[in-house]
Amino acid sequence: MKNKSARIKFKSGDIGFSASNTLLSKAIRFFQSWHTQSASRSHTFAMVGKELCVEALSRVKVNHISKYKNKNVAVYRIPLSRKDRENFRINMLQRVSQKYGWANILMFGLDAITTKITSLFGRKKPIFFFTKHAKIFNIPVCSQLVIWGLHKFTAYELKDEVGKKVDWRIVSPDYFEDLLKIKHNRARLIFESE
Repeated sequence: MKNKSARIKFKSGDIGFSASNTLLSKAIRFFQSWHTQSASRSHTFAMVGKELCVEALSRVKVNHISKYKNKNVAVYRIPLSRKDRENFRINMLQRVSQKYGWANILMFGLDAITTKITSLFGRKKPIFFFTKHAKIFNIPVCSQLVIWGLHKFTAYELKDEVGKKVDWRIVSPDYFEDLLKIKHNRARLIFESE
């Protein structure tokens, strides 16, 4: 993150989004764009303290936020009580070293391809069939881990456009950010790199 972020006091439960120029990041954004029309984010992380974040990469890890210095990053704050923030922090830190859900990336890809094909026949809404119904893949990727943690360890519920609670399995990084921009989710952008 750029120096401007040093003035921000991040709290546990703040949600960050990033993108990079790696091949994997570009591929994730490419398939997400079939699903969400335009995709600018490929990774999600959650703050678990002022300068630490938890994220699912090849495994669930804790990293210092300086890792995102000079990167394309946005951080949102959702309304959580102090108790919820602490509960989220403690429980997410207990997830460190757990596995990464590589199979879920395939499910996101299948949903994106299906969405793209059905859009050729006039369908405008994205399809979440594979991510929602492939329940054997319960090991989350980055965005899924954060939403799973919010729903499990806090009173906060991420809701879709019509106000229905979102299933953690269906949420890719770009779709997650789109959901946070919906007014009833009460998220506030607190940092965005220039």
